[in-house]
Amino acid sequence: MVAKSLRRPSHGGPIFEEAVARLPPAPGSYWLNFALQRRLKLKVGALGSREFLPGWYGYAGSARGPGGLRARLGRHLLGGHRCHWHVDFLRRVEIPAGAWWCQDPAVHEHLWMEAGLRLGGSHWIPGFGASDCACPSHFLYFEAEPSFAGMRTRLRALLSEVGSVSRALKLHRIPR
Repeated sequence: MVAKSLRRPSHGGPIFEEAVARLPPAPGSYWLNFALQRRLKLKVGALGSREFLPGWYGYAGSARGPGGLRARLGRHLLGGHRCHWHVDFLRRVEIPAGAWWCQDPAVHEHLWMEAGLRLGGSHWIPGFGASDCACPSHFLYFEAEPSFAGMRTRLRALLSEVGSVSRALKLHRIPR
């Protein structure tokens, strides 16, 4: 795929496409990891210009519409044509480093956030990803990479049955 502009990264090639094809077209919730190696300043829709420090970021979301997890994570991993959600603004300049998901018709993005906070994450941009609820944000900052096993343990402690918490893919970005 040819990038549409210098600011828009490649979608990651066949590995992203294969991972998305294996995702269920069912409702669920998910966590996207981003690894930023440099400081960024981005305009994030109505939130305005925001600064992102080097480190790890986690974004919690839900996929309840047509195509479920496959459609929503496909958009985030393969890129979309326009910025609809706050995370789309970050996605235009940074490819996600990984995605974890849970197939369940109930919305559990708030549990992902609570688990992320218990892993040591901190709210970074007030309102990011939380336009439709009263949460401080659905976006956390971590100095080090969040642990999948730690997240799974905390999710299970928060809710005894969240469905199958599964690592959809674990990708490491090649330094540019």
